[in-house]
Amino acid sequence: MHACPGPFELCTAHLDDTFLSELTLSCPGLQQLYLGVQGAWLIAPLLTFDGVRSLLKHCRQLSSLGVFFNATLASDMKNAAPVDAVSPKIEEFLVGASPIDDPVEVAAMLSFLVPKATRISHCISEESPEQLHGRLKRWRSVEKIFGIFVSARKQSWEQGWAEGKAAIEKIAVK
Repeated sequence: MHACPGPFELCTAHLDDTFLSELTLSCPGLQQLYLGVQGAWLIAPLLTFDGVRSLLKHCRQLSSLGVFFNATLASDMKNAAPVDAVSPKIEEFLVGASPIDDPVEVAAMLSFLVPKATRISHCISEESPEQLHGRLKRWRSVEKIFGIFVSARKQSWEQGWAEGKAAIEKIAVK
């Protein structure tokens, strides 16, 4: 990936949650979507986790997703897991140069939303403008801990299924 936008890479910072929601309702069969993930944009995007959540909720066929969005979690999203937005098919999630505050919170949320993803990728390099180096450090942290969250969630779900199955079998025997 490159730090500067190519001739056909458009800055998508002006796209907001409403736009993405309307797009998802118009194109529910999307399988891949990439919006502004190759440019090392310094401008803050209007798109938030709410827009990403709407996209995942309505476009159930997505297998690859890349969006430039504000990866700062609103306080109401930190405690409420958006179950209807879990995407079981996405294996690749690209974030471009998305702004991010807390890598642990973001890794936890993304591991819930895209549990089959094998990686979270960004386009920020050491050669990117100095203003992006904080984002680079935080997205590298997300890359490191994302897999741990996914594994922990998978183990928890498997344990829950095993316990639920055992309880049902116990009831069926009675």
